[in-house]
Amino acid sequence: MDKTVSVIGCGWLGLPLATRLLEIGYNVAGSTTNSNKLDDLTSLGIKAYLLNLPADEGLAINDLFNSETLFFNIPPGLKRGEPSDYWEKVNSFLDLLENSEFKKLIHISTTSLYPNVGGLYIEKDADKTNIHFLVEQKLAELCHAKNKQFISARCGGLMGYDRFPCKYYNADSEVSNGESGVNYIHRDDLVEILTKFITNESINGAINLCAPMHPSRKEVIIKCATKAKRDIPHFEPDVKRGKIISTGLLQKELVYNFKYPDPLAFYYDFMT
Repeated sequence: MDKTVSVIGCGWLGLPLATRLLEIGYNVAGSTTNSNKLDDLTSLGIKAYLLNLPADEGLAINDLFNSETLFFNIPPGLKRGEPSDYWEKVNSFLDLLENSEFKKLIHISTTSLYPNVGGLYIEKDADKTNIHFLVEQKLAELCHAKNKQFISARCGGLMGYDRFPCKYYNADSEVSNGESGVNYIHRDDLVEILTKFITNESINGAINLCAPMHPSRKEVIIKCATKAKRDIPHFEPDVKRGKIISTGLLQKELVYNFKYPDPLAFYYDFMT
């Protein structure tokens, strides 16, 4: 299993991650829920699999689950579906791992598991009732039982390329929490950090991932709209700074210089 990595979920984040891993010499397997994308993945050099969770009973363990490192990057779909649907996906994934020979599981999670109250948040401050935290714990339990390394990458707001903060606003929009600091991370930085996790043996558990600078939401949206030549929305009166996600643990555990430390200077493709 030398230098083998599987990316479960080759979408907006997973595909650039998989292609970056190929560039630096890893053997990469990846999954998609869309059969039309299998040929695209294969043409890039990714060993492609069709996987829809919850998986059919009796699905055979294959190279997708027997890589040294597994990235679990499945969108929860909580805005469209029920929490029970997400749990079905997670439990199905856990079942598929029972006989897997993986060494490390990296879970793509979210900073939305912290309370929506102003303040500075470190990893221990998660809302213990939040579904993302509960899923994280289930995955950690399996890894602990199998004596495998587990990293839960709690990602801030994913930005970059076709995802930009002024995309869904117009001159008639009313934006709340304009003075709250943003907790964004550019996709390029996230991909590079995730690749470094593969060889890191010291991190075990949750770690926050977002850019080290936290300008206000208002500043970021105005800068984005100006660069994109879009209308600037209205901002509701607000004096709160909101919650700030600390990246102290990341700075301690990983030597990494952000390409985009300041969300005011993120690269976007406004033509998409």
